Amino acid sequence: MYFPYLYGRQSELLAVSSMLKDHRSLDSFLPVIEPVVGKTNGIVKLLEAYGKKGKQLGVVVNPNKYELAGSANSKPWADTVWPVVLANKSILPVLRYEQGVSFANIKDFLKKCAKRDVALAYASAGLLDVEFKELAKLEQVRFHIILDEDKAHHRYGLLPTAKLVHIDDRFKKLTRNADYGGPEFFSRQHRTFLKQGIAGFGDYCSLGKGLAVGGGKVAAVAIHAAYMNEDKDAWMEHFVSTDKDILVGSPGEKFLQAAKKLDAAAKKRPLQFGSNFALDKFAEHVANRHYPGLGKNKELQIAHHICFKLDAVAGKL
Repeated sequence: MYFPYLYGRQSELLAVSSMLKDHRSLDSFLPVIEPVVGKTNGIVKLLEAYGKKGKQLGVVVNPNKYELAGSANSKPWADTVWPVVLANKSILPVLRYEQGVSFANIKDFLKKCAKRDVALAYASAGLLDVEFKELAKLEQVRFHIILDEDKAHHRYGLLPTAKLVHIDDRFKKLTRNADYGGPEFFSRQHRTFLKQGIAGFGDYCSLGKGLAVGGGKVAAVAIHAAYMNEDKDAWMEHFVSTDKDILVGSPGEKFLQAAKKLDAAAKKRPLQFGSNFALDKFAEHVANRHYPGLGKNKELQIAHHICFKLDAVAGKL
């Protein structure tokens, strides 16, 4: 199974929502959203949409980043979102374990979600061996999601292998779009996770783990798109606008420059990039000379990445 890990900003929510209209089976797809935005309308709409369709989606119920840092911000969010989570059986409550979360907090979470599956996401292996062993025995915990980079830590070996999900930060994020160069190796998780005997794998799509917020005028526009090389490994290609000076050109012109490069590559190498609605939309924007905004650019990049990974898991690339 493929578990993209996203932060619940508008472009990410819209990309995940768009998959409900796609022709691909979502049986091997379980996105995990760790919200960072205080407004709840977007995440609630997504949870209800997935719940109505009976499609699985995980949501971290103890978010603490950016706008949700501190109980004064996270409690109003939780008061609104928790009832929606509990009302939709296909939604998987996820508790993120990290410094500051106790074993007692985990037990309270399990009790609150009694009689339904949950997942635990580990940012570190800080629990005691005996606590890991206790969690390993619980049927209620459907997945143990390892966010920690130290996946070889002996404590993760105490958990049932068949329930493990490895989330890896494979995207090499740069400060400036203008600095992205040639294609880079991304991962081969899609063809190794079954050999490992784990339940699934995930990544942070074409965004990276680092939480970048805010924005401003861009010097260059970049589009990051995954493709399959001849060894059946996933690589990431960076399509950067020709204009890279902040004083030269508009964001719209720069987007179209980058999108034109992606469109040409995708049409020249369809067996590598695959075929999906996101690539079609990029092509449409190029043909119509239309600039949809940088948010839509990010949304389409995420959507392509998800479609690409699902096709890779299905052996269609």
